[in-house]
Amino acid sequence: MNGAPIATWNIPLSDGSALDLTPSAGDVYTFIGANGAGKSALASWLSRHTLAERRHRIIAHRQVWFSSAATTMHAPERASELSNFSWVDEQSDSRYVDHRSERSNTILYDMASSVGLHQRRENELFRSGKTADQVGEILGPAPIDQLNSILKAAGLAVELRYGEDNLFYANHARLGAEYPIFQMSDGEKNALLMAAEVVTAPVGQLIIIDEPERHLHRSISASLIENIVTLRSDCAFAIFTHDLELASSLRLTGDVFSVDSCVWNGEEVVSWTLHQVPGDSDLPESVREGILGGRGQILFVEGRASSLDVGLYQLLFPERTIVPAGGSHEVKQAVAGLRKSTAQHWVTAAGIVDGDARSADEREALRDGGVIALPVNEIESLFFISPVLVQVASDQAAHLDTDAATLIAAAKMAAFDQLVASDAIERAALKQARDAINRQVQRSIPAELGTERVSIEVDNPFASLRARYQELLDREEYDSLIRELSIRDTGVPNKIARAMKFSDLTDYQRVARRLLKQDAGLREKLVTMIGPIPA
Repeated sequence: MNGAPIATWNIPLSDGSALDLTPSAGDVYTFIGANGAGKSALASWLSRHTLAERRHRIIAHRQVWFSSAATTMHAPERASELSNFSWVDEQSDSRYVDHRSERSNTILYDMASSVGLHQRRENELFRSGKTADQVGEILGPAPIDQLNSILKAAGLAVELRYGEDNLFYANHARLGAEYPIFQMSDGEKNALLMAAEVVTAPVGQLIIIDEPERHLHRSISASLIENIVTLRSDCAFAIFTHDLELASSLRLTGDVFSVDSCVWNGEEVVSWTLHQVPGDSDLPESVREGILGGRGQILFVEGRASSLDVGLYQLLFPERTIVPAGGSHEVKQAVAGLRKSTAQHWVTAAGIVDGDARSADEREALRDGGVIALPVNEIESLFFISPVLVQVASDQAAHLDTDAATLIAAAKMAAFDQLVASDAIERAALKQARDAINRQVQRSIPAELGTERVSIEVDNPFASLRARYQELLDREEYDSLIRELSIRDTGVPNKIARAMKFSDLTDYQRVARRLLKQDAGLREKLVTMIGPIPA
């Protein structure tokens, strides 16, 4: 959205310069660093240098419980608490002391007020003759609906309801039970409190969130924050974290800065060492080491740091540092280089490259060099392999109140139809054949080039690949097609997503990632399918 700046910051840097930022609505700044680097002190500094009426700060050591399903606060108390918030945010000790004893009570008051205001405006518009569609267009989603959309996107199975008794209730889809919100699990309460605090924030606020992962399970923290940021594009965000996955996902949304260190003068931080992380590069190794410790096991993969594929590799191999190296040649070089370096004996290196219709001999040669080839042509094809497809269909069916088997059948039929209609078999065989021929040529170049002419003769696999793919399509062997074809450019992923009633491919992939985060068994199936990483 952007527009007029909400604040103007001149953050003092340790080299004597300053980082100038002017956050506007829609801007997202993410600051990542190790413990002790000065993140919370910087969050406090940004808060003090933003007008009180334009800021809203959510701190890591916040209260994460409530004892009632309704607020006990009245309007005068809320006004007093609002004034108290402003005072708290300006205190230097706010980075480690939570002065807000009425946090959860205040959030419930704000939610109840938002619900009541929305209902009153709805009634006024209906009385003025507006239709339901017109009212929806004017007011947008109700606060409870906004909150529920965030919780659903984060993978939580609870849906909130505000009853006529002025109590908030949670309806658990999997348990089929409804209960007052104070009986929610700790993780559900934490997510609810953070999401509700953001949903009820006024338009045009700077929302500072300090270490959102502190009280949230890692399986939901990144998706929760991503969806909060998306929903409140009418606000600006400054997010402080040491969650690498969260910072990586937010690179696609806004600017990321690494907080390397800070300089103290007494009890105050007076400057910071900050570096902006380019959108197409990975987080600095110094930051990663500060957060994770020693590098240990490195897994080189194809692609760039900004690729969504990196996130999937991180999900499947959390014990390893994922390093995108470019193409398959660069992956092999990187692995070989580290394996030959005796100075890096504390690092174990391996690599994964795309399947690309590689022969058994090629795969064996790669493994000898510490690199394995995927069982699919590209890593994102794993989103559509049957174990994942079935889980996504089950999740979607629960939300749509339909049958998972129907969604699965529709998805597979859509894939087959797209492969026929788009002439994808011919094009896929042509691409794979060219890639195979190119690899054969590269391997056939003689070491000595003393002669004027070099003749290289290689096999052309085009006809056999085309026949193979056509046979799989004729027999409707879904998983074999997903494994062996390069489906990325065939339109098949989009058709599958639409057939399963998702708005688009991104929506499908978001759900698939969430389910992989939540289901260790599903992740294990994919890891087993990929095969053991070379020792």
